[in-house]
Amino acid sequence: MSRLLTLAIAQFRPRKGDYAANLARVGEIFAQVDALAPRPGLLQLPETALTGYFVEGGVRDLAVTAGTLAA
Repeated sequence: MSRLLTLAIAQFRPRKGDYAANLARVGEIFAQVDALAPRPGLLQLPETALTGYFVEGGVRDLAVTAGTLAA
C-alpha cells in the first residue's frame, strides 16, 4: 500500500527581527494553504520564517519554546 504526501512550499520575505509580523504572515499562509484542494499534508516554510534571516546574535532574544509557539 502506498500513501501520497501532498506538499506545499511557501516563500516569503520575513521581516528581520519582527517576530509578531512574521508570525502573522505565517498565519496568513496557513489560512491560504488550508483552503487548497487537495489540502496539503505538509507545508514547508523558509528556514528562519519567524525571526528573519540575519539576526546578528539576537537569536536568544527572539527564541520561543514549542509550547509558546503552539499556544
